[in-house]
Amino acid sequence: MWLRDLVDALGIRGATVVGHSLSGGVAMQFSHQHRAYCQRLVLISSGGLGSDGGLPLRLISLPGSEAVLPLIASSRVINAGNGLRSRVASRGMENAGFDESWRAYSSLSNRESRQAFLRTLRSVVDHRGQAVSALNRLHLVSDLPNDNRLR
Repeated sequence: MWLRDLVDALGIRGATVVGHSLSGGVAMQFSHQHRAYCQRLVLISSGGLGSDGGLPLRLISLPGSEAVLPLIASSRVINAGNGLRSRVASRGMENAGFDESWRAYSSLSNRESRQAFLRTLRSVVDHRGQAVSALNRLHLVSDLPNDNRLR
């Protein structure tokens, strides 16, 4: 797995593994496949914990979305959105969460990024929601530290 190889190359012997949304599934898989590297597991609004999936992701997973995404993430749309973001920021109304979401959305204007996103999304989400669940594997990391204050 590429993440294990990266951790090895960096000389890291143990770490807190954090995953948010789709990367929560990556974090869970890494933690149970490479338990020796994982000291703690932190999941934030993680995917892979049931069948629930947001409507936008379920729609994007449908066949044909590869023809729609270039239109809704065209350079014209991205430029208009960037202009709006600049005006809002100039009035002191910046929002880090929105900015991060906008960067992710903007990346869909790049053909290779869009194809990678669709391949990844379709491997775990379909029209019904999440098609992959880690619930049956969580027992493999049940000995990791647990902080119930976060629940």
